[in-house]
Amino acid sequence: MKVLVANKIDLPNRVIETERGEQLAQEYGLAFYETSARTGVNINELFHHMAQSIMKDKPHLTSTNQG
Repeated sequence: MKVLVANKIDLPNRVIETERGEQLAQEYGLAFYETSARTGVNINELFHHMAQSIMKDKPHLTSTNQG
């Protein structure tokens, strides 16, 4: 699983615009998230996406051994 993450979106001087990030993510077949670790914007959504992707790719991780 690969994800393109633009961090520090809370800062005023952006280096990469949202549209460019979306374009790159689409070009490489990636999910795209803009986040701010300082304010918490999209952090939960990013980790939820990552966890869901892992569980989808490795369903055996959700099964329990009751043997």
